[in-house]
Amino acid sequence: GPATVIRAIAAGKVAAANIDEYLGYHHIIETDVKIPEPRLADRIPCGRVNMKERDALDRIKDFDLVECQMTDEEALQESQRCLRCDHFGFGVFKGGRSLRW
Repeated sequence: GPATVIRAIAAGKVAAANIDEYLGYHHIIETDVKIPEPRLADRIPCGRVNMKERDALDRIKDFDLVECQMTDEEALQESQRCLRCDHFGFGVFKGGRSLRW
């Protein structure tokens, strides 16, 4: 999920910094990205889409999937919910845990 991507990006940054230092360069990379303030007033609260499961009596008869796929509307809602994280959890951007790495 998203946490795996974030960890991979963080590991890539650490690797880049280690390679930079190993090669004798000691660059300091600062994050001077200006991030706009979030507009929370127009944010519609929505929760995670709960995946529907097949009935247990039907599942014991075959080896088909337990969870049913999302409908188009559920997938659209889930994708919009996930894409609303553009202003939250910046990590290394300004206001995050560190200003440079």
